[in-house]
Amino acid sequence: EPLVFQRWNSGQPDDASPGQDGVFLSRSSGFWSDDRSGEGVQTGVYRPYIIEYELGLPDRAFLAVQQVFSTTPLTSIDQAIELLQGGAGTTVAASVVNFIDSQNAAPGRFTNNASFPADTPADDNHFAVKISGAIRIPTSGSWTFHVNSDEGFRLRIRGATFVAAYGTGTTIAGDTLQFNGLRSSADSLGVATLAAGDYEFELYYFDSTGAAGLELSAAYGAKSVWDSSFKLVGDYYNGGLMTLGFANLIGVDLQAAMKGVGSSVYLRRSFTVEDPELFDYLILNMKYDDGFVAYLNGVEVARSNNVPPSPQFDSTASSDQPVGLARSGVWFDITSYKHLLHPGTNVLAVHGMNRSADDSDFFLMPELFGIGWRPDPTRPTYFVKSTPGMPNTAGALGVVADTKFSIDRGFYDSPQTLVITTATPGAEIRYTLDGSTPTAAGVAKTVASLTRSGSTATATVLNHGFVAGNSVQIAGADQPEYNGVFVITSATANTFQFQVSGTPATPATGAITARLTQPACYTYTGPIVIDKTTTVRAAAFKPGWTPSDVDTQTYIFLDDVVRQSADNSPPHVGEPDIINATFDSSAQGFTFTPNAFGTSSSAVTSGAWGAGFGRTGGGLRWYLNGPSAVPTAAAFTATFTVGRTWNYGISFWFRMTQGPGFSGTETSQVIVTIDGVRYGLDVNTTVISASGDNDNQIDVFGWHMAGLSAKLSPGTHTIVIGVYYTSASGADDWVELLLDDVKISNWPGNWAPWLSTVPGQLLDYGMDPKVLEHPVWG
Repeated sequence: EPLVFQRWNSGQPDDASPGQDGVFLSRSSGFWSDDRSGEGVQTGVYRPYIIEYELGLPDRAFLAVQQVFSTTPLTSIDQAIELLQGGAGTTVAASVVNFIDSQNAAPGRFTNNASFPADTPADDNHFAVKISGAIRIPTSGSWTFHVNSDEGFRLRIRGATFVAAYGTGTTIAGDTLQFNGLRSSADSLGVATLAAGDYEFELYYFDSTGAAGLELSAAYGAKSVWDSSFKLVGDYYNGGLMTLGFANLIGVDLQAAMKGVGSSVYLRRSFTVEDPELFDYLILNMKYDDGFVAYLNGVEVARSNNVPPSPQFDSTASSDQPVGLARSGVWFDITSYKHLLHPGTNVLAVHGMNRSADDSDFFLMPELFGIGWRPDPTRPTYFVKSTPGMPNTAGALGVVADTKFSIDRGFYDSPQTLVITTATPGAEIRYTLDGSTPTAAGVAKTVASLTRSGSTATATVLNHGFVAGNSVQIAGADQPEYNGVFVITSATANTFQFQVSGTPATPATGAITARLTQPACYTYTGPIVIDKTTTVRAAAFKPGWTPSDVDTQTYIFLDDVVRQSADNSPPHVGEPDIINATFDSSAQGFTFTPNAFGTSSSAVTSGAWGAGFGRTGGGLRWYLNGPSAVPTAAAFTATFTVGRTWNYGISFWFRMTQGPGFSGTETSQVIVTIDGVRYGLDVNTTVISASGDNDNQIDVFGWHMAGLSAKLSPGTHTIVIGVYYTSASGADDWVELLLDDVKISNWPGNWAPWLSTVPGQLLDYGMDPKVLEHPVWG
């Protein structure tokens, strides 16, 4: 059940009697009151949480992010801070500071940007943002903090002293790094010498008009410019500083109601105990910043050592609680007070105290554990994680039985029907066909709203836990364009965005849900037909149970692999090649084409078959002369016919020689097209490219083989293999290309299905070392 918070004008609430659950805030000269006719119940709630014991782990959204819009223009950081001190606005939790206005972005040094918390479908202007939390410095020494912002900012790291600042207009003063005014996206850097430990910080930012963006990163050492060693603060797993904070634990944000008003807060919580005799131990875990006194049924049972003996409505804590300790909590053994519990309703009350009414942070989160050693014979549980000296964490009811495959791995030449089973009743089997590890289906979460601006859809799902790059399945929307599996492009604590096709109505309606899903992971509903070489991986899942191990079976079909050679080179035997041009005695259907690839040059070009042009005999030869101020090319062309849609293999041996006069950006290339589509190392590129100063030396790129894959449909196709240069400034600029053993065959077939979406990929079967070491080709 949630706890509401109330304001009270005088007196003191009863800390023992049921019926007054809530968070009670001090107010002016009075504190708590029994007069419930005051300002009444507010809209915030305090939600109890079950927290894992590794609260220091950095995979939580620890940073609190507040965004407030201004009704008047903002032109300085001082104006922004004054606006933020008024509270309100939109507050979310975040793991890193990497924000943009999605409608008018000013991205900085990092990708995977998230939208500002209160981002709207319009170009947002005149708003202020505050990010607060703490960082953990792992190693003493100089650290450089980097802020990329479009407009001004102020970064304050308590306990730090900045010694140097870099970036036009960037200033430092003690623990503060700042750019006060207006600017386009730019870097500011500040160097500080820090001892290992935890440091609280606040980062303020404002946007005036135009684009908006904000990033915070850090790097070890003293640096004057940004480089790749900088990592986003909070991006711990990628090398960033660990962040600490309470943002992801907060159920009620009391800042506007408490900051500057009073230093105390009083929390009461009723709970029911059926039989106190079942408890052998009573343990209180207090996460607090800065001080507290706790009462059980009206009797004090624990307190921090920084509060006065007899706390009053305006009492304060005498010292600050370090954020790391505040977050992990302090354990109090209050077993000696176990006798205070009685059957039925009991009350836990906590008086929390801040350093002052104006202190920048406050947090209070009690957890009371009754621990007994009596087993429950109706629900035996296996504990997945050991917690010596602490209460048990959630356990598992059992381990799901392994999956069983009706067909064993092996070689096959005809389709097979695969049945997968598990002996655990009620378990769900999940499987993949792409080699990835199967995962359980995500829990469906309610989508509070689903809107669209252009092709960008924004879903509001409270505490969804998704991140950019996740695949999410949307279901239940009235417009079919919103339903399906989508990749999240950006996410905040309570919203995420993805791209939709068409122009579906906005907002969407219906009982809409979102669940995390894994691409190409399927729920087993019946037999699977296996008719080609396939790897099947499966695991079984059941709520409350430990999932089974992952079982893997690979089924190899001979037609897919029988022509695969030992060294993975294209086949020379087996199914007839579509083209098998060895050029032993002729050009074998290849014709010379000057001015290929759309060029129109007067430079001398030539091409012919020759008995000595091949790697082991006959072959084809191209020659491009210079000088030429425009691109020049020549090619050999042939046509061929295929009978089915397939990934066909194209291979050939070639040797390119570049004259001594090439310099600067003058570039020569080997190009292959099929039906006008270029094939090479990647989409729309080349087989080989060489450029630069030859230092009056002839560059000879030795014989090597290129292997390409092309998905072709039935019919006649045209292949063009040629040589090209961008320009040639002198008579010593020339290019020669020799070609031998051109083959188009059913290799590689479907052994490499991922190539079907890429118009060509070079498969390096042992390149000449000179080629691999070349500054362009290598």
